[in-house]
Amino acid sequence: MKTKHTATVFAVLAAALYAINVPFSKLFLTEVSATMMAAFLYLGAGVGLLIYGWIAGEKEKLSGRLVMAILLVTVASITLSFEGEGLFSGFGSLLIALVIGETIPGVYLILFVMLLGFVAYGLSINFYIKA
Repeated sequence: MKTKHTATVFAVLAAALYAINVPFSKLFLTEVSATMMAAFLYLGAGVGLLIYGWIAGEKEKLSGRLVMAILLVTVASITLSFEGEGLFSGFGSLLIALVIGETIPGVYLILFVMLLGFVAYGLSINFYIKA
């Protein structure tokens, strides 16, 4: 019963974290262009999960099932982000934003948007997989 309860908590937490993206992104869109927003949301998710993985990797061993799930999500994300030259979503969006002349926001805005990306996309996916 405890495992089922934990899975439910993780699933609800994943949904809640994913849902915070919309209201907070709307706040940032007054200062950050849409393409830059997409770039830094995805970069924040990627960088944040990388750091999270290093920290969590020291504390717990990942099961074979969890490793396989992470690999499948990663491969799916890479596959879905292929366009033209096949750049990853974050770097691809950043490149597109720069090519179309969008300005790079200030450092604090970049960090806040990346933090939002880590929480809303990265941690959400992490808890979804654990559920």
